[in-house]
Order: sequence, then structure tokens, then C-alpha cells
Amino acid sequence: MRLLFIISCFMASMFAQAQTQKEFLPVKQAFPYSQSVVGNELIISFDTVPGYYLYQKRLSFKSASPELTLGEPIFSVTAQQKQDPYFGEVGVFRQPLRVRVPFEGAGKVKVRFQGCADDGLCYMPQTKSVELQAL
Repeated sequence: MRLLFIISCFMASMFAQAQTQKEFLPVKQAFPYSQSVVGNELIISFDTVPGYYLYQKRLSFKSASPELTLGEPIFSVTAQQKQDPYFGEVGVFRQPLRVRVPFEGAGKVKVRFQGCADDGLCYMPQTKSVELQAL
């Protein structure tokens, strides 16, 4: 009888804990990503969902090919300031974002980004590879 009571308490505790844990979206759903090329510009879009944000300083665009030169990224919106417990005052994007990256030449671009949920989960940095062709 005592063992049954202990098991019942353990199961109730596990159920209560499961009820209080937050459910977080997979990174692909939290930060839907798409890319396109228009002329000599790579256009990266993030359709960040409410309750999630991307770090501005964690967005990077690097050429992985000596034949490819990238210009400065142009952001469609201005980052909002946020006091982050780990990084201090940082810029974040909470809304859908388009980034235009001018380029010359051809080759591979490494797109890196990192984001978090308002409820406390930060995702590992993500990397996408984009192959660009010269016009």
C-alpha cells in the first residue's frame, strides 16, 4: 500500500511538472526562413512568429568562396533594444525581417542566425548555405 502511495505521488508530481513546462516551437517554425536572388542581391527573409526574436548581432553573411564578394546587409526594419541577461543591451528583431545582401561574383554564402523565445529558450546558432551564380 505504501509503495502504491509513493508511485501515485511520483506520477502526480510528474504530471504537474509536465503541465508547467513550456512547449517551444522547432527552430524552423519559430524563424521560418526563405531566400531568393533579385539581380545582384541575395534576399533573406525571416517570418519570426510572435513570442520569438532574432539577435541582430548573431545575423551574419560570409562568403565561403574567393570569387564572391558581399556588400553590407540592408535590414528592412530597425532592431528593438532588449536587456538580455547574458549579453546585456542587444538589438533584436521580433517581427518579420528581410535582409538584402548585395554581391558580386559567384560562390557560396554562409548565413548564420540565432534567436530565442521570450519564455526563456535560446536556440543553437543556425547556418544555411546559399549558392549564388554570377549574372
